[in-house]
Amino acid sequence: MSEPQPTRDLDRIRKELQLHRQWVEGKGGRRAELPFQDLSGLSLAGVKLAEAKLAGASLAGAKLPGADLSRADLFGADLEGADLTGADLSGADLRGANLHRATMNDVVLRGADFRAGQLATADGSTGRDGPAVLTEARMERAILCSAKLTGCDLSGADLLDADLSGADLSRCVLLGWT
Repeated sequence: MSEPQPTRDLDRIRKELQLHRQWVEGKGGRRAELPFQDLSGLSLAGVKLAEAKLAGASLAGAKLPGADLSRADLFGADLEGADLTGADLSGADLRGANLHRATMNDVVLRGADFRAGQLATADGSTGRDGPAVLTEARMERAILCSAKLTGCDLSGADLLDADLSGADLSRCVLLGWT
């Protein structure tokens, strides 16, 4: 049995985002349910998707600077090439997520679960546009077990109490990290 492929229904996506915003603000609404949705390339700067259900969603190339994705379910999500500059991913479930070539400057990953997540290509190469950039990322207590971080720029990243057991840090830039 094959996995469901992401689908794109912009009207449904808009409605889910509106209802989720109301839910986050305590004005009714409900938590966003967007599993396996195609959100690729969308401009979602500053969107509030805290605790949203986005498992298996395609956010490849999405523009998410300043987005609140704290505690979001991003299990197996495709965030390849996404702009997550300044996004809050604290406590997010990023298990198996693909963040290859994602821009993650000043991202907050405090307590995020990134087991078996991928920030490099499966063969460990950096691809044509390079690996993810995690400069100044706040990743305290993040679970990065077996994560492929090959060649990532972790300059100034805060990895205090992060679980990096089995993580591949080969060719990473680690200047000024803690």
